[in-house]
Amino acid sequence: MKILNLALFGASVFLLNACAYNVNVGSKEAAAKGITYNYDKFKSEGWLRSEVYVGGMSEPVTNYNYRAKYGKDSSTPDFIQLYGKMFSQNGWCFINSAYDSTGREYKLHEVDRNVASNSAMGVSYVVVHEYFAIDISVERLEEFAKADIELKATGKKCDTIFKVDHRVSAAFLDETKKRMNKS
Repeated sequence: MKILNLALFGASVFLLNACAYNVNVGSKEAAAKGITYNYDKFKSEGWLRSEVYVGGMSEPVTNYNYRAKYGKDSSTPDFIQLYGKMFSQNGWCFINSAYDSTGREYKLHEVDRNVASNSAMGVSYVVVHEYFAIDISVERLEEFAKADIELKATGKKCDTIFKVDHRVSAAFLDETKKRMNKS
């Protein structure tokens, strides 16, 4: 029964999100095409965002994207973050910290938590979503652009390990630097 539940969970996450998330990056150039900048004149702020990528397929699954916030007429980001969305069928993790494989700790912001329930083929299941943002400096983004990095978001009840593809990091770094060089 547990295998059936896991298969249904995986299939439903994939089907619900297949069009919204990239499972594989392809190339730095392909990742660059998915980076957008939107300015909100009412809030006087702009956001540079990458597309959403799947960071791994192990439970709990974490998807990620980069985002950078810009103030009015600013070419330097106020901050850069790696935004994560964790899916779990095993319950709450209560994500509250993040580390890389060298043990370096990153500042993590707890963004939101919610629960979605559904049923398929007579089997009901619940999926927990936890959203978080990890602060990334330009210097750290430069490191991430050189090689894939594994991050571990830890919680009170469970952890999620996900891989950030260096091609996504490199494309986002290039777009960030292009904006900085405009000034």
